[in-house]
Amino acid sequence: MPASRRPAKAGSSIRVPAERLDEMMDRVGELVIAQSRLKQITASSDDPQIQSVVEEIERLARELQDTTMGVRMVPIGSLFGRFRRLVHDLSRDLGKEIDLVTSGEETELDKTVIERLADPLVHLIRNASDHGLENPGWPRGGRKIRARPHSA
Repeated sequence: MPASRRPAKAGSSIRVPAERLDEMMDRVGELVIAQSRLKQITASSDDPQIQSVVEEIERLARELQDTTMGVRMVPIGSLFGRFRRLVHDLSRDLGKEIDLVTSGEETELDKTVIERLADPLVHLIRNASDHGLENPGWPRGGRKIRARPHSA
């Protein structure tokens, strides 16, 4: 089995600067455009060999694009993990009982999206803790902050 087709060892990974991944995504995008142009140019050809090569390039470009997109994907659970300490500290500081319940940790999103979600979600959790939860001794109502996956 070729090295490129071998499954990765469990837990093996490398660090790659985001800029390099962005550059790779740009090159793959350019490749897809060039492949599309090639297909358009050769569409009028009756040569089966040319058609076969164009189809193979199209398949490879699509697979490369899918693989490249997948490299940037990380589980959203990495984002949820940051909030456990925040909720613990808020609970202590505010004197409120707070449970953070999350689900869908295995759902994958682009790393940039996860990074951009962090600050707004921290704000929502702080705001909900400050203003949306009762103080001890108040009648019980809502006391959980829930993060649920969106169902399509």
